[in-house]
Amino acid sequence: MPRNAVKTQRVYHTVSAVCLSLTVAFGASFANAARDDFLEQHRLFMQPGERDKLDQVRAKNFAKEQKSPPKKTIVKKAVPVPPVKVQGFIQRSDGKTTTWLNDQNTLESRTVDKTLNVGKSPDASGRVRVKLPNGKTITLKPGQTYDPKTGQIKQVY
Repeated sequence: MPRNAVKTQRVYHTVSAVCLSLTVAFGASFANAARDDFLEQHRLFMQPGERDKLDQVRAKNFAKEQKSPPKKTIVKKAVPVPPVKVQGFIQRSDGKTTTWLNDQNTLESRTVDKTLNVGKSPDASGRVRVKLPNGKTITLKPGQTYDPKTGQIKQVY
């Protein structure tokens, strides 16, 4: 190979190495600058000053919530108590009892008219216990009617 060719080849390699080094150096600095710009714009966490402002706004909102009037409570209306009329009961030999109350029976459920709960069995004197929707419990004999307006028990038969 001629001498000039070797010299040209060395210069070419040197220039290529310098260009490659400059490209890598500038590329890395541009990449770092681009990454910093991206992180600044799309920051997940805030600068300390911004964080302080956000905490102050939250504290003011919390104080307003504490001073706000209490929420309205919903008051359930009292369920009206229907008149209670005991027509009778049958007590089987196995101890199970069916009671007729307000023209309905307790064969399948101890609840009558969706509000009156009837006791399992009558007491020794033949009285049936009925729990009213207002929580009051009354005892009635067959043939008696309870009038919730007056609170009196009347003999029907």
